[in-house]
Amino acid sequence: MKRAGALLAAAVLAAGCQEGPPPYGLERAPDQLFALEEDDLTEIDGEVVRVRRYTEFRLVSTERPDGGVNLDVYLQRFYESSETAQGQSEVAISSGGVLVRQPEHGDIQLAPDDPTPTAPSLRALLEEPVAAAVLGSDGVVRGSIWHAHDPLLATVAPLGWLLLALPTLDGSEAAHWEGSREVPQLGHYRLGVQLPIQYERLAGDGDGAGAQRIRLASFTRRRGIELAQGLSGDLEVSFRGETELDGETKLAASTSELVLSFNGVDGSTIEATYRTSLRCSSCGADVNSSAPAPDPEER
Repeated sequence: MKRAGALLAAAVLAAGCQEGPPPYGLERAPDQLFALEEDDLTEIDGEVVRVRRYTEFRLVSTERPDGGVNLDVYLQRFYESSETAQGQSEVAISSGGVLVRQPEHGDIQLAPDDPTPTAPSLRALLEEPVAAAVLGSDGVVRGSIWHAHDPLLATVAPLGWLLLALPTLDGSEAAHWEGSREVPQLGHYRLGVQLPIQYERLAGDGDGAGAQRIRLASFTRRRGIELAQGLSGDLEVSFRGETELDGETKLAASTSELVLSFNGVDGSTIEATYRTSLRCSSCGADVNSSAPAPDPEER
């Protein structure tokens, strides 16, 4: 579904609903910067793949007449390192250009004004959102999440992890409540599976006046799911994390671990662990990254 179609569908779903103000302090801070680190370890039929990603992105929110909020994610910097038995591959994307380094093909580079598969230039591609969604005042996604379709951005999917870190809101101050989020895109896989999540407000304040820490936990099992074309079987997903909201309920930081186990009807197996660290880099907190994203022009 094109971005306009996805947002229109969300508007239709929300039509007639009277909602409160935008959630997560977006009314007061409609433009925020985040840094996301991912460390993925996957074993596919005995072959191990290690992927590390570092993404810097800008989150821009716009209030809607129905009380919801449009979220647009703009990519600033992205770095991915993939290690297999065949060697190590790297991808770096920024406004300075693109560098793809693969052991079997060598280096491939794009300058800012070079065309991409779906845009007249890399510069034009990065001026458009890489992902978008519509949220209600309760933090629930209305409609579906939209992703850019350019192959360069195939594994750039920070919005799903951001939404997973943000607790849905029930309007109360209860210590425990329930919600759900879609499993984020995992590499090239978009599962379309909803995770039922248990939220727990931890005792004591977080770092700073009014800040709070929330624990997240989930487990789900799906039978006969199609993971990819021609690959179907049984899937189990467990998830745990901890999110810190600042005194204005904005997301300050979050860490999580998602574990996936898949047993295909053809005997294939996938065991994967995805560890993430997400931090607001425009909220007065330092971002300490173990995997800095180099600009291609600096390589």
